[in-house]
Amino acid sequence: MANIMSRSISSEHSAPASTPSAPVNDMLDRASGLKDHDTLTFGDVLGEFGRASFLPLLILLGLALASPLSGIPLFSSVAGLSIALIAFQGAAGRSVIWLPKAFLSKGVKGARAASAIKRLRGIATWLDARTARRWHLLTDRISGRVLMGIAGCAGAATPLLELIPFSSSLIGLGTVLIALALLVRDGVVALAGLGAFAAAAVVPFTVATTLAN
Repeated sequence: MANIMSRSISSEHSAPASTPSAPVNDMLDRASGLKDHDTLTFGDVLGEFGRASFLPLLILLGLALASPLSGIPLFSSVAGLSIALIAFQGAAGRSVIWLPKAFLSKGVKGARAASAIKRLRGIATWLDARTARRWHLLTDRISGRVLMGIAGCAGAATPLLELIPFSSSLIGLGTVLIALALLVRDGVVALAGLGAFAAAAVVPFTVATTLAN
């Protein structure tokens, strides 16, 4: 388990024999251990999972972005930019994560985080039940870095889309799917993640067209 949680994108994406059968729920379990904090910060989460845990942190940030926490002012922007920083560093082959101190101090009330984790259990269980090792060429080392770069671009766009309905949630979902795909080497899930990013890109044009009419 610890081997999975500390895995770096710069290493080969071969799935270890000890890959958890329910990786998303396992990450929520670890995050729920922090819920007693008065304020749960990005720094707390990074400290719990470790600075080499690119994929688990992207999954957690993506889940948070797709959750009701995204309704907190500026939360989506900070989460999206954190996704961008982590994903770009992973795509570049860094072995540890760097985040600015200003981001590490941002967070939410512990009770609100606990409520969000509880609500996310359903989607976590759904995702865990549908992942498998397949089409793994889409998640090999080179493909993985490309996918991380795409996730980074999507995260960087989040501040521009924060006020557009569903855009942040779709970016969060896409991030979860891409990171989960790389964790378990599931090319089908990777394609679903790219689909979520594509949908997030279409939403602003749909909203603009609707308003124009």
